[in-house]
Amino acid sequence: MFTASCGYWERPWGEFMRGIIVGSFWLMALAALFLVGQPFQHVPLGIVSDWTHHRLLYPASNNPAVMARIRQDPRWVQNWYLRNPQAWWPQHRWPGQSNTGSHRDWNILLSTSVTGGQTFPAKYVFDVTAAPSCTSDYVAIGVPVTTASTTNANLIAVNNLYSYQGTPSPTPTAFCTTNGPTVMFAYASGTGGVPASVVISPNGKQIAYIENITAGTGAGSSYFHVLTIGTTGSNGTSASAAVVPGTGNNAVDNRLLLSPDGGTTNENSTTTPFVDYADNVAYVDTYGTGTGYIYKIANVFSASPAATPTMVWHYQLPAAYPSTLVYDYATKRIFFTDSTFHIDYLPDNGSTNGTLVQSTGACIFDATVTGPVIVDSTNQLVYGYFESNATNAVIVQAPFSLASCVAAPVGTKSTGGIQPLAPDFNNSWYTGATSPAPLIYASGTGTGELATLYSIGFSSATPGATMLTTSTDLGALASATGADSSPVTEFYNTLTKAEYLFVGITNHCIATTHGGTAGCVLSLNITSGAPTINAGTTAIAAAGGTSGITVDNNSSAVEASSVYYATKTGTNLVKATQSGLQ
Repeated sequence: MFTASCGYWERPWGEFMRGIIVGSFWLMALAALFLVGQPFQHVPLGIVSDWTHHRLLYPASNNPAVMARIRQDPRWVQNWYLRNPQAWWPQHRWPGQSNTGSHRDWNILLSTSVTGGQTFPAKYVFDVTAAPSCTSDYVAIGVPVTTASTTNANLIAVNNLYSYQGTPSPTPTAFCTTNGPTVMFAYASGTGGVPASVVISPNGKQIAYIENITAGTGAGSSYFHVLTIGTTGSNGTSASAAVVPGTGNNAVDNRLLLSPDGGTTNENSTTTPFVDYADNVAYVDTYGTGTGYIYKIANVFSASPAATPTMVWHYQLPAAYPSTLVYDYATKRIFFTDSTFHIDYLPDNGSTNGTLVQSTGACIFDATVTGPVIVDSTNQLVYGYFESNATNAVIVQAPFSLASCVAAPVGTKSTGGIQPLAPDFNNSWYTGATSPAPLIYASGTGTGELATLYSIGFSSATPGATMLTTSTDLGALASATGADSSPVTEFYNTLTKAEYLFVGITNHCIATTHGGTAGCVLSLNITSGAPTINAGTTAIAAAGGTSGITVDNNSSAVEASSVYYATKTGTNLVKATQSGLQ
């Protein structure tokens, strides 16, 4: 029996289609039993949760034509399961024991010599239709080391995630019985660091990422990697006991130099590849002195023996360098911002690129950091965030054509490096509900560059409605200026019907009771609308603030209802169970 309300299935058309799909599934199962005489064999459904699920979004639609368009992309399935984790085999999705307060389950050192960036740990769930797996579910993260070596890993993954480190009080019952996580692999993959988020293949066997070399041989160049995870031999045991892929193990690390001319022109890249699962291609970018390139790479993830990526085309931006790229499969457009403050898209015509399209006039903003856009594939809208429109830091909404835009202020113009980072939307925006009203939540610059939470509404509750040009100040997230934040991450718990925002603060945490007075990660309850932000807000201390935050709520086990992030000082990968995630 399906017990949950799932955004894409809430309307009559959705209920009709769900009945057809579910009925067809069981008819096929009965046919298999009759024809083969064997029990129906369950096929695991692996789901990846990474930074791309904060950048390419699929809010609900009751229009069959729209649904037919966006469901061509395998990422739609990924996104649907991430927002509806209880939907198909609900016997594995019941509420677990009550959670009191918030606590850190475990942390693991990533490096002793670098600080963390605004990256997201990438989580792989081997089978969302079954109970959690201690051995097959894992989290992977890149490490921005200066020089990788056998004692300095630049790529690490851990399993046995659903465990506790030490002896928490009161002592919980752990799903995995290990004392904290187990290092699944620690690789020194090339001589550079991995400064941005990694991308996991749908089957969990391969990882794509960019290595950036800043010192020694090859300094000033970058490589696109596809690594097939080793299953035999020694795959490394810690950040300080790394191994080279393929040395003493069966890992395979194929890499491709990111250069438009085979190495004559080399550039750096500190961004994340965007992998199009449907066509098995990736879009990556590099930056140089006043210019940058966009690359399309084929043969990214393959089954056997290992992927060998190849360059399809490259495109040089006119006197600008791009942000991390976001690709919309339905329209074949690559969206990004650039260092001359435009929002852009570049069409992918297959074997060649199309003509660059840029925002114009009042839709050119100001930024010292080029942040990736957020793409609403359903309604064909793109969202950006900029330090200034000459007066305010702003969140921007534009149609895919980029012919116009609207902007809402989220604090004063930044002059000291404090800037808005990626916003997120509440559950009503994702599902098309009208109560509470659809909203955007963003951490902006506040007054005097004080990290502050804002909400922004829409002209109506209709999906795809125009964003308002005003915002609501919901309160400071820090007690003093000079504190920046991580991107905002929203989570709606489909079991408890509670909704939360998670955001990291670099210093002067407002939640002095729980998070201390320095860096922290905040948990804000937005179930009924605006959260209460004060010294008693639920928080956990996080030295120097946090990277991007990945949410995990795919299990009845309390310790599998968590957030994952990296601290920016001390560079630890952390898993924390948050109050309300049950």
